[in-house]
Amino acid sequence: MQLGRLRLADPVTTNRHTKRSLLQLHVLFLGLVVEPYRNCLIEIGRFRLSGTPMVLDGLNALRHVEDQCVLAARQSARVASLLQTNNLIRSHCWVSIYASFTGCAVLLFRASQQLLELCGEGASRELSYAASHLAVLSFCSYDNIMARKLYEQLQIVFNDVREIVVLPVYRTMCEMHIAIKDVALVPLSHYNAVVGAGEVSKIILNVARRTMGILQGSLSI
Repeated sequence: MQLGRLRLADPVTTNRHTKRSLLQLHVLFLGLVVEPYRNCLIEIGRFRLSGTPMVLDGLNALRHVEDQCVLAARQSARVASLLQTNNLIRSHCWVSIYASFTGCAVLLFRASQQLLELCGEGASRELSYAASHLAVLSFCSYDNIMARKLYEQLQIVFNDVREIVVLPVYRTMCEMHIAIKDVALVPLSHYNAVVGAGEVSKIILNVARRTMGILQGSLSI
């Protein structure tokens, strides 16, 4: 489905109800693209946290799945933005709530993984996409208890990632390529080069685990 073909700026081409239906169909499709692969994202997240060996072919397959899920979540964010711009969101529409929660959860997961890999710019990029999904959930949250619950859960993680990216300690860790590992897996001296690096690493690891928990929990929605 080509978003450009909808020609949202031309009111003659498509009426309002058709535009909403087409866009919601698009985000529903993108959400369903991600749905079967949530466990794959959790698996690669666990691998990065533990550092346990994995067969290269299996790791590359998981990375490919992760890239495709993130691509779908970004595309979904674009559609969410179109829905907002054209005032086509209905607060009780489960498609919008489901798609925005799914897309945002994937993007926050990717942002947390970017933090682990010392890529602050990458984390910020994912946040810029995730913001569109959060805006939809925020709008729906005024009249929808479930949307409010999901929005609050994701907004906390969003804020945590955003704060970490701008921390001077984290930026120094990126410049010095100080790997983020669980303190139980590295020597006590691992974080000595940068004051506060150990504490920031704990926060990042906690955020990564929380995003994985969100993905795991959303399986039952």
